[in-house]
Amino acid sequence: TKNDQIFRYEKLVLATGSEPIMPPIEGINREGVYPIYKDMVYLKKLIEEVKKANKVLILGGGFIGIELADEISKIDGLNVSLVEMLPTLLPNSFDTEFSVIAQETLESRGVAVLTGVTVEAILGNEKVDKIRLSGGREIAVDKIIIGAGGIPNTKIASEAGLNLGIGKGIWVDEYMRTIDSDIFAVGDCAAKRDFYTHKEVPVMLASTATAEARIAGANLYSLKVVRENKGTIAIYSTYIDGKVLGSAGLTENSAAKEGFEIVVGSTEV
Repeated sequence: TKNDQIFRYEKLVLATGSEPIMPPIEGINREGVYPIYKDMVYLKKLIEEVKKANKVLILGGGFIGIELADEISKIDGLNVSLVEMLPTLLPNSFDTEFSVIAQETLESRGVAVLTGVTVEAILGNEKVDKIRLSGGREIAVDKIIIGAGGIPNTKIASEAGLNLGIGKGIWVDEYMRTIDSDIFAVGDCAAKRDFYTHKEVPVMLASTATAEARIAGANLYSLKVVRENKGTIAIYSTYIDGKVLGSAGLTENSAAKEGFEIVVGSTEV
């Protein structure tokens, strides 16, 4: 440990979580730029800083970005902008018709949604003054919140010589074992495989992490075939200004790309 303490183990479970992605943008280390950490004390301080601002820009149109935009748009006098580099919001979780609903709902609350553009530079002296988008447009901002997702925290695993997957998570088998049969990995730090395609997917969900923890716990000292990880279906839901959007499994677009036969239905309630 950092205190030079040594602990011996029979079995070790790595649950080191993830770190926020920090895009390689010029000026991203300026004062007024805030990544999203899974730390309640940090997040409460972030909201207090946001309340002092006039113009806030959120980078990233995934769940973090849209739910944060929805929440802080309720603050009187605050101008909120959201930038997503892909053509639609929530592109990995929903098909276009649902992404449009999310965008229109945010815009109805006064959020300026910009899709299909990137932030090329964060400008200012020590503090953030404005950002420059691809194409050269500049927008004045007081605070920038980075909601670009997370990356598995695998530093200790790499140092221990454990294998990483394609998506940089710790490689595990269906029993959550790493290449060292006495070391298991669960949660955001562990690689995920899609239930349908068996390909690695960047899924970071509390529900998935909980299931993995139970599987690892059941198999620590003896393998139990009935408790194995067959892949994640990835069940998502989000709440935006009274509208609830949910999905489970592959989107229509993703399924088509994988070559699955697709049947589409709709209903009105």
